[in-house]
Amino acid sequence: MPQSTKSEKFALATRTRSSGPTRTEKGNKSSRSKRFYPRFKTPCINSIFPSVSHLKVSDEQRESIQAMHNPRSDIFPIPSIVDYVYATSDTAQAKAMKVVVDHGLPEGDNGEKMNSRWLRQWSGTSRSNTGALGHARRVLYLCACGYEPTTSTQRSTAASFTGCLAHVEMTTWQGGKIVRIRGYLDHNKACQAASAGRVCM
Repeated sequence: MPQSTKSEKFALATRTRSSGPTRTEKGNKSSRSKRFYPRFKTPCINSIFPSVSHLKVSDEQRESIQAMHNPRSDIFPIPSIVDYVYATSDTAQAKAMKVVVDHGLPEGDNGEKMNSRWLRQWSGTSRSNTGALGHARRVLYLCACGYEPTTSTQRSTAASFTGCLAHVEMTTWQGGKIVRIRGYLDHNKACQAASAGRVCM
C-alpha cells in the first residue's frame, strides 16, 4: 500500500481544519440559539425600573430604595419588590384593579388629581413592538408620606413626612389597560398611623 507523502498529509490536515460546520451542526447551533434566547412575547414592557433619582426623597431613603432593587444587598437580602404583569383580558384586568383598589393607587389622570396617597414623580411612553396596543405609558409614584421636598421648595402635600419608602410604577396601554404594576407597596408604621384629614395608608 503506497505511503502518503508529507505534503499530502499537510494538505489533508489543512482541508480538515478549514472545513466549516456541517448542515447538522449548523442546525443544532440554530436550535440552541432559539432555546436559550427566546423572543420576549409580552409587547414592549421595559424591564428596567425608572431611576430612583426621579423620586423626591431624602438621601437615606434613596439609599434604602436602591438597596431594595439590588438582590445582593445586605440591607434587603430578600427582595421586597413586587412585579405583577397582566394580560388585557377582562379576568386579568379585574385582578389588576383589585391591586389598585387594595393599595389605593391612582386610576388614570383624574385619579391622580383626586388621590392624596401617591404623588407622581416621573412618566414616560414607549410604543408596542407589535403596534397592536399603541403606546404604553409608564408612571412612577411615591407615597405622599415619603415625599421630601428640597430646601428651595415647600411641601405640596398635606400628608405628614414619615420617611416612607413605598413607591410603585404602573404601566398602561392606550385605553387604560393595566399591564404591569411593580414596586415596593409596604408602608412604614408611622405612615400607616399618620393622618392629615385622612389616613395615609
